[in-house]
Amino acid sequence: MLAKEVAFPQAERFLAEKSKEWGEEGALRLDKENSFSDGDTLIALYDTIAYLDHGDEKQRLGGNMPIEVDMRTGTCRLLSFEEVLEYMNKGLIQ
Repeated sequence: MLAKEVAFPQAERFLAEKSKEWGEEGALRLDKENSFSDGDTLIALYDTIAYLDHGDEKQRLGGNMPIEVDMRTGTCRLLSFEEVLEYMNKGLIQ
């Protein structure tokens, strides 16, 4: 089982690769404060640096899917819309 200290860098690398695909390279960062564990997974939230560091609401992302890190294997993927809704219903994601 990976510790959060290992799982977060896995999520950071995944986000860096995805952000290149999305044309957002260097503009996004994990929101570690609001990320959480759920069983054997880390649910890593992220947003723009402009929003996280400066509170710029105009730069806040909407509809972004959190990253799931399997803490047994280190494998990362984006959550599905249905999975996000489940976490929202539990009050874990806003």
